[in-house]
Amino acid sequence: LNEARAAYNFRGYKKNKNNPQAADLFFKAYLEELINAGFVDKAISEIETLFKDFTDTKVTKQTKKYYDLLALAYAQKGEEENCVHHHTTKSCIIPIEKEGIHKNRVGSVKAIAVYTKILNYFPNDLQSRWFLNIAYMTIGEYPNKVPKRWLIPNIDKSKKVILPEF
Repeated sequence: LNEARAAYNFRGYKKNKNNPQAADLFFKAYLEELINAGFVDKAISEIETLFKDFTDTKVTKQTKKYYDLLALAYAQKGEEENCVHHHTTKSCIIPIEKEGIHKNRVGSVKAIAVYTKILNYFPNDLQSRWFLNIAYMTIGEYPNKVPKRWLIPNIDKSKKVILPEF
């Protein structure tokens, strides 16, 4: 049904091009459904095309939703390329270690770049911070390579995770 909802939302986006608010809502829903339907490459392409139309590439309240979706799409791409297509008994289990570390790092590295960009503009975004740490874990660089200000310590341990104060 995600594919059908994506098509529906794309038609709604096209019909509402003269109403920027409605078009924006339909386009975001379209992208979400593409990702949920497994059309991650299509979603990435659509978002990157959208970004080419932006004159300012800052992450703002209005554009953050698209950066969130792009980061999610890259992370999902990494998961598909590693956990699904190259599954081991250690795949997709936190903490991600040993054979669970992604061999194809592209999706995670691109997700890290997008989450870093989001956090540069929205440093208190806990969701992006969490996924940034997980993305570093997927490539075997957690905790050492995670920028200190965004590091969530001990998510690779069986200890209780406590977020630092802001």
